[in-house]
Amino acid sequence: ETIEIVIAVGEKELWGKGIGHNAVMEALKTAFFEMRTEKVVAKIKKDNKRSQNLVKGIGFREIKKLEKEVEYHITKEIFWKKAA
Repeated sequence: ETIEIVIAVGEKELWGKGIGHNAVMEALKTAFFEMRTEKVVAKIKKDNKRSQNLVKGIGFREIKKLEKEVEYHITKEIFWKKAA
């Protein structure tokens, strides 16, 4: 089973303060350890480099470029290694 997450910190003055990172980490913990999924997907707009860098830093891997988005995946195994 795969779960998709969405990252949205709407207020620009809150960008760069770690809110998105913390939210993604909590979402991944919930997905992998409570919901018992094996993979999480994030589709990010091509021009949103900040979010792309965020998920890559956490351990997501770029899977494919779509028309307007880039698709990233992370598995429970990769997350576990990065979180340890």
